[in-house]
Amino acid sequence: MTRPAALIAALAVSGCYSSSLTGDAGSDAIPDAPQDTAVDAPVDPGPDAPCAPGEGASVDFEIDGFPDYGEIDVELSCFVEDWWEEPEAGLWGMVLGCPSGGGLIEEHALTITADPYLQFPYPPEDGLVLRYVRRDIWPGARWFTLGHVEGWTLAAGAHASTPSPPDRDPAEWYGPIELAVVEGICPVEPTECGPFERLALEVGLGEAHGIIADGTAGWASSLMGSQVLVNVESAWRYLDLVCDGPPSVSFDFALTVPPSM
Repeated sequence: MTRPAALIAALAVSGCYSSSLTGDAGSDAIPDAPQDTAVDAPVDPGPDAPCAPGEGASVDFEIDGFPDYGEIDVELSCFVEDWWEEPEAGLWGMVLGCPSGGGLIEEHALTITADPYLQFPYPPEDGLVLRYVRRDIWPGARWFTLGHVEGWTLAAGAHASTPSPPDRDPAEWYGPIELAVVEGICPVEPTECGPFERLALEVGLGEAHGIIADGTAGWASSLMGSQVLVNVESAWRYLDLVCDGPPSVSFDFALTVPPSM
């Protein structure tokens, strides 16, 4: 997602655009998230907070084989027709064959490009379930999950103003991965478009949790070796937007569950 000029200025003023990694419990565990912060009471995140300065993260996902216009809300049981990855380019993708009525097979190509690379396990032989929602909400709203037939989420992403579809509980949409929005991690900064706050996502898998702020990459991992890799290209909001250009809230991220270590 392209960041508006006012947003870039806000990040430059705050000095908290980061690609730092956060994850496993232990000596480097992320502290509990602070309580919600009032607009007129900025928080000093400190040098070790998840929004400490860094290089940023990027992510983009595409799902082909659907109409170019109109709203979409589907859940499809599919098998993998083709699968490829190009780690040096930060890319992996697959072609899914999804049976439909009348014995027809719908084909949908899913690709994810990310920096850092979001590794994906080799697709299971017994198929995958693709859920894809698209809403006609400016500047566009898309969410997807790709999971095992037994319900385990293997990959997911959002490009919207909410982390999950408005009528879906994040616990159900991403389960068993836990995902929640965290406020108060980065200070509220004044901009020409209004008070601006970078947000974070708290991602959990079992007992392990990681806090990944806007513009950063991170993970949550368990003692058994399972991990969730997360790239958060954007997670921010204007608390009182006075410009016509940017959206008031933005979430642009993707996550994957790589092969167990």
